[in-house]
Amino acid sequence: MGPKYRLRTRKWLYCFTLFIYVTAILLNALSEYFFWKEFGVRYNFIAVDYLIYTNEVIGNIMQSYPVVPLFSVLGLVALAITFLVYRKTNDYLSVLPGLKEKSLLAVFALTTVGVGIGLLPLYANLNKAGNVYVSELGADGVYKFYVAFKDNDLSYTKFYPTIDQQAAGRYLSHRLDWPASDSIHPGFEKNVMPADSAAELHKNIVLISVESLSADYLAHYGNRQGLTPFLDSLADQSLLFTRLYAAGNRTVRGLEALTLCIPPSPGESLIKRQDNKNKFTTGSIFRKKGYTVQFLYGGYSYFDNMQDFFEGNGYQVIDRNDFQPSEISFANIWGVCDEDMAIKMIQVLDKDQTLGKPFFAHWMTVSNHRPFTYPNGKIAIPGDARSRKGVLCTPTMRCAAFLPWPVSVPGLTIRFLLSSPTTALLRPVK
Repeated sequence: MGPKYRLRTRKWLYCFTLFIYVTAILLNALSEYFFWKEFGVRYNFIAVDYLIYTNEVIGNIMQSYPVVPLFSVLGLVALAITFLVYRKTNDYLSVLPGLKEKSLLAVFALTTVGVGIGLLPLYANLNKAGNVYVSELGADGVYKFYVAFKDNDLSYTKFYPTIDQQAAGRYLSHRLDWPASDSIHPGFEKNVMPADSAAELHKNIVLISVESLSADYLAHYGNRQGLTPFLDSLADQSLLFTRLYAAGNRTVRGLEALTLCIPPSPGESLIKRQDNKNKFTTGSIFRKKGYTVQFLYGGYSYFDNMQDFFEGNGYQVIDRNDFQPSEISFANIWGVCDEDMAIKMIQVLDKDQTLGKPFFAHWMTVSNHRPFTYPNGKIAIPGDARSRKGVLCTPTMRCAAFLPWPVSVPGLTIRFLLSSPTTALLRPVK
């Protein structure tokens, strides 16, 4: 192999390596931008989750963002930077360094990397401003990802406002009118006795958790765009809880709160931890009363460990795996549309009637989620527009809100509980 050929090979390898390096930096910058836009922080354990559930996440990205134009521009910018850097540095490849120079360069590179790795944790500990945005802007995204991958934890005090524990105890004691317990076992206790000796009423109950439905979209909370007329009419006929607030920022946190009746724990949700089975849950209470307990989800319930958690706590899980192709009129990466899931739920609950037992069904919707796709021809806003307003206006949302379906058992009474991050409706239906 001649000297010219070896020089040409070195230059091509150098150019290729430089291009990969520049592309990786730009891709990370682009990823950090969109992650910040979504969550307002640098990489955390949510980004680690994104590596685990690659199918849903990559599918969501492909359907939500103009990936081809973004990557095309990124590739062109990477090529331009590579070309400029190569023009300035390719002359250094003409003369190869000797063994001594190579050794010195290797020692310098290793020392620099070692010092950088050693200083990053120190800098991270110093970068703790009182303002979360300030400290997050000053943080290093790649290092934050490494820490999230290693610890899989999140600082509760950093991301959630807190007050003094004694002050919290006094406040709760006053608001609930419950006496505080002794100081050795702090907490509250109140025994609630039935007003009379009447037998329990075992009503059928459907709990519908609506994905990402903020109160900002409802007329009852000031919205004037008319996006949710059916929900607003339903609120006029229902028991409406106006002081319920979301304590978490992800769907899995809502499921955790509704099922385990606890505020979000620091770091990973209990639903996704190993010791997540046989817990005291909403379903366990109904199961002890002889109910059929079910969880329904239009997507694949392995996402966010929902299947493992709900099955491990005595729920029967019905998800996209239970659909025949003929039963799916529309779907995206997150699952079948809520209208299809509503039809499936009607079939499931009608079958439950034949068992001679009351049922408790928890349905988690999927449609009100980026990329905000829905069937065309349903409303004036076309489905191709990928509009959140369109998702809220579709019959899908009305279907997810309330389902008075014909039942085979005369006189059947059902309680519908519709929940969202900031509102809840309790609707009795005969």
